[in-house]
Amino acid sequence: MSDLRVLFGIKRGLAYLLINEGKIKSVTLRRLGNATGVRLVHVASVREYLNSLLETQTNEQGIER
Repeated sequence: MSDLRVLFGIKRGLAYLLINEGKIKSVTLRRLGNATGVRLVHVASVREYLNSLLETQTNEQGIER
């Protein structure tokens, strides 16, 4: 999750919100029987989400790219 902040400026709380809303994808790796693990975020899904925001905001403002 710390990489999301470095790469995209997305803090942990927002990342979990986007994951729960289904806007970005993630997977948790953990050993059998363990309650905790490591959450990995699908970087392409974050890029797709950000691009969709850019498209939406660009269209709302009437700006051509």
